[in-house]
Amino acid sequence: MELSFACINNDENKMEQAFKFRYEIFCEEKKFFEKGSFYGAMETDLFDQHSFHFAAFDQFENIKGYARLVCHSESGYPMQHLCPYEITGARDFIGESSAEISRLAIATGFRTFCQNPCMGSAGTAADNKKDYTDLNLPFQIQIGLYRMICAACLQLDIMHLFAVMEKSLYERLLSRFSLKFEPIGHGFENHGTVFPFLGSISEIEKSLFPEKFSPFQFQDRNAGNFYSDSPFFVASYEKVWA
Repeated sequence: MELSFACINNDENKMEQAFKFRYEIFCEEKKFFEKGSFYGAMETDLFDQHSFHFAAFDQFENIKGYARLVCHSESGYPMQHLCPYEITGARDFIGESSAEISRLAIATGFRTFCQNPCMGSAGTAADNKKDYTDLNLPFQIQIGLYRMICAACLQLDIMHLFAVMEKSLYERLLSRFSLKFEPIGHGFENHGTVFPFLGSISEIEKSLFPEKFSPFQFQDRNAGNFYSDSPFFVASYEKVWA
């Protein structure tokens, strides 16, 4: 299967496809949200208008993976709405130089999905290698989405990345991809016990991009020019592993 990755904010059709993909996963399959709460079988929320949306496509342009990068706004971050207490560990990092990764999902049949709606996990056990092109398809989807988000953060001068996830997912990210996040609060209930985490983009970059393959090479080859005349990224995409 050929995979392509894109930031899809500027493509109305792909955005609609992404919201329907989210609805299928989070409402119909996982039942995290009530199906009747959304119009047109599209799962959306107030953070979508403040987010950059990324998707992985197969050769037929069907979405096989999705994630969004929620930027700072007057609405805050999703974790602030999910968490029943004030996350004091986030105080010094909230602002224009931080964002939250959210709604990471891999298509049914391509992953073992993390049991919470904030982030997801894909695939089965594999060696933790810096050259990810030999990994199985779920890992390629997940790594591609992480790489897109990391490259976007570097372009936007975002230095810190928030996430809400289960400890088991954190341990998988650390062991498989060497992605380091630090816990910044205690656990709370959200479709399972989850924790707020904070990651440094500079450290995440080191894990995701080997020295021979910089994030800007990835950006130029696989996402076109990240910027357009609008405040969102362009929607063009190329093959990632040709």
